[in-house]
Amino acid sequence: MQNFLLGIGSSLVAALILTFGTSRGPLGHRVSFRTVVRDVQRLIGAVNAEVDYSPEAIVSVNRSGAIVGSIMSGTLRRLLVRSPLTVGTVYERHNGIRLTRQASGRPDVTQFACRLLVACVNDSGESMRVVLEWIREVNPNAEIRTAAVYSSDKASIQPTYVAQRLGATRGYSTNRFLTRLPWMGREWVHGLALERGAHPRP
Repeated sequence: MQNFLLGIGSSLVAALILTFGTSRGPLGHRVSFRTVVRDVQRLIGAVNAEVDYSPEAIVSVNRSGAIVGSIMSGTLRRLLVRSPLTVGTVYERHNGIRLTRQASGRPDVTQFACRLLVACVNDSGESMRVVLEWIREVNPNAEIRTAAVYSSDKASIQPTYVAQRLGATRGYSTNRFLTRLPWMGREWVHGLALERGAHPRP
């Protein structure tokens, strides 16, 4: 029942994105939803092409990863569960050092022997690293691979599957790219908003 409700929620989110995905954001024109879907499909094709890898579940990193994971869950072959399990992270600054930690409310990922960890934009790689280390801690024998629709060449973790490498194909930083995603309207609450050129929200 929980997965069914999550699937309904994912469909509603996708419908809203299709409606508002091409509007103008605070930094100019956003990346179109059609562009994101095209790149997600490229990522799906890369995973489906692997004959020796059959992920049973998608674990998504943060909110944007959940949106991407929802699209992939509807198309990726051989999944046992058709909704992503989402793990959130929190960004903080202490003495000028950026720290990334897991948010509360972690899902149960121990029931799956093979997982695909998915991020939308892998900028520094720290969110993916934190979630990946946690999964390996709770189930060290499970197989897990990583995927990102967009990834920086400078990220600390380079995903197994990448649709677009931002350093090679985009004319602006991953921080700025993050704020141009189609679902990030003016009221979207950003982590480390000022560093990403977005307006902070309470």
